[in-house]
Amino acid sequence: MGRPGSPAAEIHVAVEACTGWLFVCQALEHAGAIAHLAEPVETSALRGRKRRAKTDREDARWLRELAA
Repeated sequence: MGRPGSPAAEIHVAVEACTGWLFVCQALEHAGAIAHLAEPVETSALRGRKRRAKTDREDARWLRELAA
């Protein structure tokens, strides 16, 4: 969040839909973040053909690009 006297920065978090996503989003919103739910099938379609093995790190990088 921001420093005293400065406006608080909004924190946006992309969450891939999975088991327990609702609880994760609620916890993020309770903490003051703005949660964005990403549908795995739609994000995969936007990415296009896979060039290499799918990993959590690659998923996180792709969600960050979509959220920007």
